[in-house]
Amino acid sequence: MEELMESGESSHSLYSLLRACQRGQRFAVVGSHDDIDETITPFLNKLYVDDTREDELLREFFIEEYQNDGKLLIISGSAGDGKSALLSKGYISAQEAGHTSVTEPRINMDATAADTKHQQYQERLRDFFNTVLADAKAGEGPRSGLAINYGLAVDFFQREKTAEESEEYEIIWEALQASREQTDGIYRTDSTIVLNLSQRELYSTHPDTFGQGLLLKMLDRFGVDNEPESPLYDAYRRESEDCPAGEDCPLHYNVSEFADPEVRRRIAQVVAGWNIVTGSYFNPRGILDLIASILLPDVEDDSLDREAECPIGEAVDAGDFTPTADDILWNRVFNVLAEGEGKMANQIDPLSRSSISLDTRILGWRGKRDELLDQLSSPPGSADAEMIQLIRTTLRYQYLHESEDIDGLLETDSFTEYRAALTLLNQDNPPRARELGDNVGKLFSKVKDSLRGWSGQQRGSNEIEFVDARRSPAYRFLSRWGDPTVDTELSERETRKQTVPGRISIQLDNPTATDEKPIRIPLTYELYQLMEQINQGYTPSAVDIEQSEAVTQIKSRISDLTRKRNFVKVVNRSNAREFTVEQNEYGAPTVKKNGSWE
Repeated sequence: MEELMESGESSHSLYSLLRACQRGQRFAVVGSHDDIDETITPFLNKLYVDDTREDELLREFFIEEYQNDGKLLIISGSAGDGKSALLSKGYISAQEAGHTSVTEPRINMDATAADTKHQQYQERLRDFFNTVLADAKAGEGPRSGLAINYGLAVDFFQREKTAEESEEYEIIWEALQASREQTDGIYRTDSTIVLNLSQRELYSTHPDTFGQGLLLKMLDRFGVDNEPESPLYDAYRRESEDCPAGEDCPLHYNVSEFADPEVRRRIAQVVAGWNIVTGSYFNPRGILDLIASILLPDVEDDSLDREAECPIGEAVDAGDFTPTADDILWNRVFNVLAEGEGKMANQIDPLSRSSISLDTRILGWRGKRDELLDQLSSPPGSADAEMIQLIRTTLRYQYLHESEDIDGLLETDSFTEYRAALTLLNQDNPPRARELGDNVGKLFSKVKDSLRGWSGQQRGSNEIEFVDARRSPAYRFLSRWGDPTVDTELSERETRKQTVPGRISIQLDNPTATDEKPIRIPLTYELYQLMEQINQGYTPSAVDIEQSEAVTQIKSRISDLTRKRNFVKVVNRSNAREFTVEQNEYGAPTVKKNGSWE
């Protein structure tokens, strides 16, 4: 395993290095020791960011607090979360610290793998546990580590009923489950530590540090402005002098522009915003794929000579690839983010918004082609671009440089409020808590107001239409608004358990409820936008309900937000007759009728 941490300059092309980072490639950042091109390993290892909370836990376990107590570290999560990368780093650090008793058989970096052709993963896991569990129970012997996909753990411990076979297995399975309830993903027992990477924070949501964290640190690894830290620097320097396409190479243009730290910081904010509004599952492998896809032009791999010094430049020079404005960084950022993520992904693009000032600026650019080209530094593919494409590119360029007053989704009041709620509900005493609290208060008020409007409030009254079980074709049922309050403490606890990015769990206390169970509002940014529209008079359509599980869930709980246990009015569809059932001051029901009921 020592070869995983070798260093040295790579002879690979810039193109091949970035391709190695994309999904579908057979490489991993750290930890994959089977079927890998070891000449690319030094590059991949330099991408590793090792100053995270998770790395601190690894250092404590394998170095700073190491004892021969037989403890087992289990790193759980989904594919691409970085389980094997972390465990490999921990193993190597243990070796470097002189803990040679931590041997390869005690480190299982891929629970899906098998040692022989016909061995099943279950057999390999059992072999591993047979090696380490006795020491863990006795509290003596070398420490061990396991990286396992949580879905695989469910299959092994629950579906295979392995947890029922022994007390040791049961303890491990309970610890894995308990880790999903921890806000930091860490659960400890006397013999086991479980780190669940599904709870890993990839970026800060605080307005002062938005986008910073692991996300920005990984982006910075691709910046050739920092020679000691950049694994791309050697290839970029070598190819910049010899690329046959010269200034017409879109890859070198993109990497050169990406060298600006402020551009990377802004891209980190855009990516974080995209992740919040789409709710897309995001992890280190996804970040690597995203960065590589943004930097690489849109060209088929099969059309390139991979052995060339610069495959992209070679194809451009030979006339096999003609770059367009869509291949340069400013457009790639938003085009890649929009791929396969639905309508919400497009909202992060500044082109999706309109304003009088923006329209005026665009009109002012008519006939100023040379001015736009100068501002963009005449990127590859721009000479033949249509004027509309140059304008689109310039707007995106200015937005990512924050050089002009262009407001995108990140600058809207709704996103500011939503981001504040994510921050305040997920963190204890964050900076500027009072200012965040003001925005969170606005969000809570809008949510409650929208629920009231959603429920069909009758104009000029405090009565709400509700449906219990099934809608009646002949009558409508009305009650009074229950005026629920937000249980902030419970909302914090439930929001911190969320593994879906950008999800907020608002818990409402209804003073009229008898079961004292809170009403859960599973809030997403898309749903929050819909709620703002409801406050402006919009009525959710059948399409809204069909497309959102959260909308369906909320619709089914509207009646619980009313005072239906104390007051119900039944009205026929023509409003010609009605009767009211109301609880009097002694708790007895009273009935009043209006209209003809004979």
